[in-house]
Amino acid sequence: MGSTVALKLLSALVSLGGAALLVASLFSPHFLNVHEKHPGALVQVSAWLGFLKGEMVWKTFLEKPAVVPFDYKAGALCKDACNTLRKAGMYGTAALCLASVLLVGAATLVLAACPMQTEPPLIGRPRLPLHPHLVVWSRHLCIYAANAIAAGVLIWFLMLQRLGGEYADMGLHGDTTASPGLSLWLVVGGFASVVGNTVILTVVRLFERLRVAEGRGSQEHTPLVSLI
Repeated sequence: MGSTVALKLLSALVSLGGAALLVASLFSPHFLNVHEKHPGALVQVSAWLGFLKGEMVWKTFLEKPAVVPFDYKAGALCKDACNTLRKAGMYGTAALCLASVLLVGAATLVLAACPMQTEPPLIGRPRLPLHPHLVVWSRHLCIYAANAIAAGVLIWFLMLQRLGGEYADMGLHGDTTASPGLSLWLVVGGFASVVGNTVILTVVRLFERLRVAEGRGSQEHTPLVSLI
């Protein structure tokens, strides 16, 4: 019992660490290194929302991006609004990453205090009011959400890396081909943390099933007198 609780606590810490790495990667320099050509530009834009800097970027996997002029009707006011929208999207994504892995950690801690009961309780042991299966399934859903978000951030980073290099080849931007450096390590570290958390919880689940199987075997060979 103590080993599984320790693994669940480790899982919660790994989840929190993965959240910190993923959120830090969203605000690392390489995610925002696609700039306007002119130094006095109002908007500093990532490639995935290229239209905010005055260009619509049309791109498929088989061809390079085609840049089409985008006319802002309201001038600077529209740019300010779009910039605010972009920042809100980034902060919302960061909050979603943080919330998902914190939910994994919270569900893990709740499950540690609420072990699953597969056999009827013995005399003198009250049944738990909350069915542990609900906690288990909610924890699994949180794990899947965290994995999906981590994978999305990793794919997003790779798309920015490729699209930034194509922008530089077309002469549209400045230095966008610099080594990702810290940004890459943050993304990979966050992704590895979330995947590692899934592995840890899988091991915990195996330990729990083994303990339940051992409990069933011991109850089958327990004399009736010991249960009275």
